Amino acid sequence: MAKKTEVDVEVLAASQEALDALSAMYPQADSYHRNAQSKIVFKSQDIFGDKLNAKGEVILDEDEEPEQALITKAGTFFADRPDLEDAKADWVKEKLGMKIEGHIIYARRRLQMYDGDTEEMTTSPIFDENTEVLPLFKSGEFVASGTPAELKAMYPTTREYTDKNGEKKERKGSLLQEAKILYVVVDGELLELTLRGSSMYSYQDYAKTTLVERTVTGFSSEKREKGSNKWNCMMFESARDLTADEAIANVAVLREIVEVFKEEKEFYAAKRAENAEVAAPAIQVAHEAVAIAAPKEMTAEADEDF
Repeated sequence: MAKKTEVDVEVLAASQEALDALSAMYPQADSYHRNAQSKIVFKSQDIFGDKLNAKGEVILDEDEEPEQALITKAGTFFADRPDLEDAKADWVKEKLGMKIEGHIIYARRRLQMYDGDTEEMTTSPIFDENTEVLPLFKSGEFVASGTPAELKAMYPTTREYTDKNGEKKERKGSLLQEAKILYVVVDGELLELTLRGSSMYSYQDYAKTTLVERTVTGFSSEKREKGSNKWNCMMFESARDLTADEAIANVAVLREIVEVFKEEKEFYAAKRAENAEVAAPAIQVAHEAVAIAAPKEMTAEADEDF
């Protein structure tokens, strides 16, 4: 085995510094924690379960298989709240009905992707602007950081569709999709509602013609069908004007949550700056060691061949 030279040792040490730099730039558990927000949950499809008798026993059919019963009808809204006494307990779900009214006081966005095979969720923090640099997490573990466009580009996909002339075409997109996050005051309670797919597009159409922050919105749904897929798409309409008391109360709620959003953004910005500052010396040492180890006969042209 060839004897290591002094330069070899320096290069190895520098490589470890570079690894330390990478670790500093990609923290594994560096997310902002705030109190869990109660949510509006919308069931877009019928949910079935085992049919039970009066004793709570499963009813079997003629083939000795459990009979199925409709448990939740498509188009039903629920309020999902955390257990304030036990943070580890399941959330408490309350049925709100097929129609609700609420005041939409704020709207934000999130990137998310669900892997059905591994049952893992990849998601970003909630954000506002396309220029924001966001961390991306998969099942709670840090994956990468970048602008929304940069993160989407990491998960490219091509979808086939039929245009208005009946021709099949392909559209490039991303598996990491954008969701709309609404903050809605319902009967004085602030609830968070996540919109995806057709329901998100339905809301965007509504928001184009309505000053949603100045009205109480009615939430309902209508049946949709595409091929074998059947679901309920959320629908929105202006239900009534805000009362003076609602407007005053909800301005206070809005100020409070905007301050929380500001703190969250400042946390991630400070963490990026901190990680970059920690990594910078290690990266510099790594660069210097590589320069020391480079052959003296290396030309400028070769140096640019990367």
